[in-house]
Amino acid sequence: MKHESSLASLRNLKIREFENLKMDGDMGVRIFPNPTDGKIYIDHSGILSNGIQVLVVNAIGQQVIKTVLETNPGIIDLSGCVSGIYYFHITGNSWSKTERIVLR
Repeated sequence: MKHESSLASLRNLKIREFENLKMDGDMGVRIFPNPTDGKIYIDHSGILSNGIQVLVVNAIGQQVIKTVLETNPGIIDLSGCVSGIYYFHITGNSWSKTERIVLR
């Protein structure tokens, strides 16, 4: 009788609601430039979606921007923000991507 370790069992665990969710892959989304002086461009021409949700948080987890991009490329302006590290959480219909951006 073969026994799987707990870790191996967790690796094989599937949750139906999230089986088709793709995470942190390239997904045809480019975020540039990085580092930036303010404006960030989000090119999502490689995917089909009815709007891209963007959540930007600073290094201590405070929400800075929450918006939906309907244009391509989308533009997020961090010009009024303090220099530092920001995390862009970008979500589409069945995927998500997180990227770290440095604001100079």
